[in-house]
Amino acid sequence: MAESLEAGKALSDRVAWNAVSGDFSITIDTNNVQVARDACIAVVSLGALYVGYKLVRPLIESAVTRGLGGERDDQEVRGIRPKCLHVLLHCFTDERFLEVLADYESGRMKERLQEEFSQVGIKVEGLKVEIENMVEVNETKEAINKRSHINKDLCEDVKNIVIDKQSKREEIKMNDSALAAKQKDDSDTALSYDSIGNTQHEMKDYKSALESHQHALQIRLKLFGEDHCDTALSYNNIGVIQHEMKDDKSALESHQHALQIRLKLFGEDHSDTARSYNNIGNIQHEMKDYKSALESYQHVLQIRLELFGEDHSDTARSYYNIAVTQHGMKDYKSALESYQHSLQIRIKLFGEYHSDIARSYYSIGSAQHEMKDYKSALESYQHSLQIRIKLFGEDHSDTATSYNNIGLTQHAMKDYKSALESYQHVLQIRLKLYGECNSDTAESYRIIGVTQRAMKNYKAALKSHQYVLQTRLKLHGEYHADTARSYCSLGITQREMKDYKSALESQQHALQIRLKLFGENHPVTVRSYDIIGETQYDMEDYKLAVESLQHAHQIRLNLYGKDHPDTVESYKNIELLQDRMKNVVDIIAPEKQKVQDCMEYL
Repeated sequence: MAESLEAGKALSDRVAWNAVSGDFSITIDTNNVQVARDACIAVVSLGALYVGYKLVRPLIESAVTRGLGGERDDQEVRGIRPKCLHVLLHCFTDERFLEVLADYESGRMKERLQEEFSQVGIKVEGLKVEIENMVEVNETKEAINKRSHINKDLCEDVKNIVIDKQSKREEIKMNDSALAAKQKDDSDTALSYDSIGNTQHEMKDYKSALESHQHALQIRLKLFGEDHCDTALSYNNIGVIQHEMKDDKSALESHQHALQIRLKLFGEDHSDTARSYNNIGNIQHEMKDYKSALESYQHVLQIRLELFGEDHSDTARSYYNIAVTQHGMKDYKSALESYQHSLQIRIKLFGEYHSDIARSYYSIGSAQHEMKDYKSALESYQHSLQIRIKLFGEDHSDTATSYNNIGLTQHAMKDYKSALESYQHVLQIRLKLYGECNSDTAESYRIIGVTQRAMKNYKAALKSHQYVLQTRLKLHGEYHADTARSYCSLGITQREMKDYKSALESQQHALQIRLKLFGENHPVTVRSYDIIGETQYDMEDYKLAVESLQHAHQIRLNLYGKDHPDTVESYKNIELLQDRMKNVVDIIAPEKQKVQDCMEYL
């Protein structure tokens, strides 16, 4: 979706650096890996472990991300590929670029990766960490030195700061209780609570992280008062955690608090101010307040244009966020223009083969699909697919997503044979990545069943939907939205096969689950009543069919009011059914009278 929320403050508060991007192409490999969990897994390489064991994959991704510095505003880990692990690390600032290079040259990068793998239960021996594009890296380093007139002494200072900062972070993690005992209200203590909070955030211990950041805030309020950059940072960090905890109302208030302080301190045209507007836009988007989110993102764009100009990654991201919001508002034409604007900037910055470029083509395809320009959508999705195959290979979740959307577009174009092939491709990837008993794998079987039904291969469709139902019952149990959806899909297929009795049972099963989960007045519940009514009509049980459709109509009145198109349509359906019932009565009544007259005569 939109860009990640800010979690911490970069070292750039201490030293001013230019915001120039640089890339590290890093390979991480060893032939001696052991994983200690419920069972001991022994494999020959990290890459094989990454591909072969889906439960370990997120642990590896997390360890690599943390080992390379964690989630930060000034860098981005852009994809991890198998074989030996191949990681593309993009640095947004000269400062961060030199920090990473210093970590690599000192051996600290390798040490930290080993530590992080160990933390998640992966024992590695003989770890090899190598920067593949060292020629390009050295050229970038020389360019930085020329641009910023950085001498060797200053570079060494930065390296020492990085090492010292990391050591301090590890010390804080080990001595959390000792810190609490000291209770010194000074800036270093506040910084320590911040570091602890960031670590708890990474560990997804959001409650503890919130307490740590609130502690830091209280110290900073005492030391500096309200209008200070560190106080603003604390409000920002608190907002980030509240958002993770799904408390978006509180998160919005915290980010707005941070914004007001930053406006006082820095004015409009400052990167921290832009970041606050962006965080506010993210929350508003999550709350589906798209109008407000659009205003916030447009504010961010104006600041970034002023600060960085058009051809900058942050500017491209702003255009992208605006597009996502316009998409949410169903203003697909404007969204398409914004997506295309973002794409053009990214192509200038990164070239064709980059994960952000693939994402842009993918989003352009989504907008074109919504506009029913299926031919263009298919081309965009195929473009995204080719980039992802080159970057990640076949067996990657993003590659599967591209195949899936190609299938959706082919299905919309009624090219069911091609759609089925695309969906089967997705299924094979997901089976390799996740195995059989997985929600994404189940979804692949479901969409295959839908396509088989469209091809009138009802027997195969029924088998697919039954398989999905059994998987979802294992994963989620009876009372889950996906389980209800499976009963519904099963019922639709049984109805197409004219097995109306079974179809009715399946749809009633779906209805009972939805009533328990969502209650009476909900869009998916009303759809269940509709399908039940249609099935009862097929069974010539017209009285019950009318009752079901009237039930659906009453819910729509409650949800949308009488003038909503769905409400009007449901009323017309009831009238049509009643007219048909009247015609049936008009045909049957004279026949009944003839029989009665005959009986009287006899």
